[in-house]
Amino acid sequence: MLSGNDLFGMHLEGTADVLLGPDIADRYCDSWCGLYLAIYLVFLLIALGPDLCANQIYQEVYSADRTLKAVVFQRDCGATTGFSTQVSVLPAGETLGNDVAGNLYIANGRPADSRLLLQWTSQRSMLIQGHVTDAIKQETMIEGVAVSYIQAVGH
Repeated sequence: MLSGNDLFGMHLEGTADVLLGPDIADRYCDSWCGLYLAIYLVFLLIALGPDLCANQIYQEVYSADRTLKAVVFQRDCGATTGFSTQVSVLPAGETLGNDVAGNLYIANGRPADSRLLLQWTSQRSMLIQGHVTDAIKQETMIEGVAVSYIQAVGH
């Protein structure tokens, strides 16, 4: 049987002394203090751990001068949330990471359902057409780019 100072085969004797200081540990910790600290550290690691979301790129559309790009992607943050269609405007050389959400447009559902069509109309303006009426986020200016939206005909 594991004692309060053993967890998963790790000996935690003195852990409370290190984290709390020997005077406080002696005064307030019982035989389970090491276990409580280990559980706290596990929860802390989970809370501060890596992002559990994944971004799958569907389309990249570059501005005419190729300094910026608009990226349409599907974001999936696990079983407790649904898929979402998102759009970000980024510098052309930047890679979309899994730790970022769309900075321009976000809507529930998959990109195939939204049927977004992105078109740069000038160096600093773009048009997004598709199923855009149920957007959660719909910016009209981002990274110095003016954005207009048009709902697809018949939807």
